[in-house]
Amino acid sequence: MSLSLLLEKYDVSTDEGLQKALNEIEKEEAEVDEALSGVLSRACSLEGKLRTASQAYTKLGEVKADAQVAADMVDKTAGLARDVSAKVRQLDLARSRVAECQRRVHDLIDLQLCSAGVEAAIKAHDYETGAGHVSRFLSMDPGSVAAARARGAPDPRDAMTRAANTLREHLVRKFEEAARKEDEASVERLFKLFPQIGRAEEGVDLLAKYLATQTEAGIRRACVVSGAEAGAAVFADAVTRVVEAAGAGLQRAARAAAPHAPGLLHRALRAIQPAVCAGVRRVYNEMVITRRLEAEPRAGSSPLSAEPVLAELALTHSRIWLYFAFVRRKAEADTAGVKEAEKKVCIDAVEKIIAECDLMRTAQDILAHYLALERYFLEESVNKALKLATPQAGVTTSSLVDDVFFIARKVIRFVCKYPI
Repeated sequence: MSLSLLLEKYDVSTDEGLQKALNEIEKEEAEVDEALSGVLSRACSLEGKLRTASQAYTKLGEVKADAQVAADMVDKTAGLARDVSAKVRQLDLARSRVAECQRRVHDLIDLQLCSAGVEAAIKAHDYETGAGHVSRFLSMDPGSVAAARARGAPDPRDAMTRAANTLREHLVRKFEEAARKEDEASVERLFKLFPQIGRAEEGVDLLAKYLATQTEAGIRRACVVSGAEAGAAVFADAVTRVVEAAGAGLQRAARAAAPHAPGLLHRALRAIQPAVCAGVRRVYNEMVITRRLEAEPRAGSSPLSAEPVLAELALTHSRIWLYFAFVRRKAEADTAGVKEAEKKVCIDAVEKIIAECDLMRTAQDILAHYLALERYFLEESVNKALKLATPQAGVTTSSLVDDVFFIARKVIRFVCKYPI
């Protein structure tokens, strides 16, 4: 502490103040002595560190020289690594070209072997082996054939194409023979070969034609209606049998085509749907005649007589829409593993078939008859309720409102039971 601060802090004009200032000065002197002693005690170590630093400084030149040598070695190593890397890339390029050349040579050899193999398989009636050769040909790199033609060699695809066409003709002929004989095992076995030879669409068309023939026969049997009593929904049952037969045929087509030709179910539906439309239309025409749907209701007839016909119409209409929903579900399942664009094409094709088929028009005709008959039922029921609600002497209440609400509730429940 400085002298001026001591004079300000203590009153040195008195003995007591002077003594306190002296004590403060002695205390500071002791602290300074202690600090000096500590510094002097570390003097030896500080001198040693200074000598070490001085010696290290003299060696910095050597370290710098060594670092420069190391940097030069790293530069040389990096240059050598770049050279080696360039040579490795050249070797990789050469190896890839050699591998490509070998693959093309193997493709050309396989192409000749495939051509001969297909011809031998056709003679031996071993169509599976022949289809395997054609599948191998279709999977070859087009560059192999292009390279062969660029060197002036004849196009090796000509012989293979002729052999593949010959195999296709044999498969079509054998498939048609199996279809005429109704040989299910042969039909399924031959169908699986068409996708292998790149003819998946043709295979689906042939399978659909075969299934359409069988489905049409089943539909003709299902269209037979017997015992058309007024209270029995025999026509709705007939329509149910028709769409069940159609659904079974479509299910068989989907089961056979899904593993080998996904996304082509709409082609099978296009072949099967006309038979379904014709069968349902036939049942509908018989129902119109038998139920006298186009005739005017007889005067005085009870509206209760329309209830069974309404139920039959509603049930028939619901069965048709259930069939449409089944077709849509099958189309969704068939396109589950294909690309989005192909899936959209298939779904759109199915929707177009449904919208433009005669079965849709039949459903609309049934709906029109239902609405007309339901209107007649409502009007006649309400008229009957009005007649029963004629005021009578001594009666102050009427059941007209209850009757009308009962009729409305009955119609609503009926529609909920058989959705239109």
